Amino acid sequence: MEDTTTPQQRAARLRLATNLKLLRGKVGMSQETLADHVGLHRNHVGLIERGLANVTLDNLVSLATALGVGEAQLLTEPVGEPAPIKTGRKKKTGEAKPKS
Repeated sequence: MEDTTTPQQRAARLRLATNLKLLRGKVGMSQETLADHVGLHRNHVGLIERGLANVTLDNLVSLATALGVGEAQLLTEPVGEPAPIKTGRKKKTGEAKPKS
């Protein structure tokens, strides 16, 4: 499949991706939690954060609302680099593994 995105489209996706990671890190929200708030699958949020998914305006508004920012803040030039955020599903504590 041929990539038909323009350089401007790729740049906008990368701005959104960086801002989304920055803001999500500031509020300490996992991709899964953000996805639940927005009504998206956690894998789709991951694609957005890697600049690989095209986001609808409705989803952009929902993402901004869930993070407590205006929509424009997700599309402006990011300030800073995203901090590493612990990834993966949360392990349930206190549960013993069944013995075989």
